[in-house]
Amino acid sequence: IPFVEYKDSKDWYDTGDLGRMEGGKLYLMGRQKRFVKVAGEMVSLPMLEKVLQKKWGPNNEGKMTVAVEGFEATELEKTFIGILATPDADMKDLKAAQTHLRENGVNGVQLPNLLIRVKEIPLLATGKAALGSMKWLVKYKAGTLA
Repeated sequence: IPFVEYKDSKDWYDTGDLGRMEGGKLYLMGRQKRFVKVAGEMVSLPMLEKVLQKKWGPNNEGKMTVAVEGFEATELEKTFIGILATPDADMKDLKAAQTHLRENGVNGVQLPNLLIRVKEIPLLATGKAALGSMKWLVKYKAGTLA
């Protein structure tokens, strides 16, 4: 059973959430892995990316044309899942992406609710997706940045 010890207590379940204790309250700050929770269901962002990339794969230079990132806006009681798409993806609109996902077994609560058009997918110097930058873009598009 995945329990962890915190302040001499083994009563904490390891969910993969990141949090902090303040004034006797637990504040959730994010996740260790690329999942978001929608209506009680864990949604794998890499799984959504993989399905989308079957249709909207790399461009002629081998660069990603589609990526997925999301976050839980607890203050709004809503989860945002955004698709970042470059012009090379030639993705008509969010509905086209949702239709492709449904056709490949993705159910309603797992469907992205934002489409963000970007010049290119943000990358780190290592060539990996810059998840922090992608999350910022999703938050910006969702209108949740202060």
